[in-house]
Amino acid sequence: LLFCGPRGVGKTTCARIVARLINNFDEKETNALNIFELDAASNNSVEDIRSLIDQVRYPPQFGRFKVYIIDEVHM
Repeated sequence: LLFCGPRGVGKTTCARIVARLINNFDEKETNALNIFELDAASNNSVEDIRSLIDQVRYPPQFGRFKVYIIDEVHM
């Protein structure tokens, strides 16, 4: 999913909510090990992308899916 809009409208917050809904996590449950958030503005080197590719290869620890939230992806 791609969230777009002006700054401050809650794109990242919505992405976190959708990530929890995908794996049916409760709002009270804070141990969401399958949700990874990456800031693309500061993690834009080749090594960062290689690390991300290595993480994708492993299955999720809980639930059915791993969710990657890549913030500032246009950077």
